[in-house]
Amino acid sequence: MSNKEIADKLFLSIHTVTTHRRNITAKLQIHSPAGLTIYAIMNNLVDISDINLQ
Repeated sequence: MSNKEIADKLFLSIHTVTTHRRNITAKLQIHSPAGLTIYAIMNNLVDISDINLQ
């Protein structure tokens, strides 16, 4: 999901979502949205069937 989509869904500011994503990527040393997706799937944080492939 885009930052805006996440912000809208969670009723947060886009800036809050951006900051959280930046902090997560820094702590995990993952530098791409694809890398974060793979990490989430491999660690059972998200089910692959929940991913919307457009």
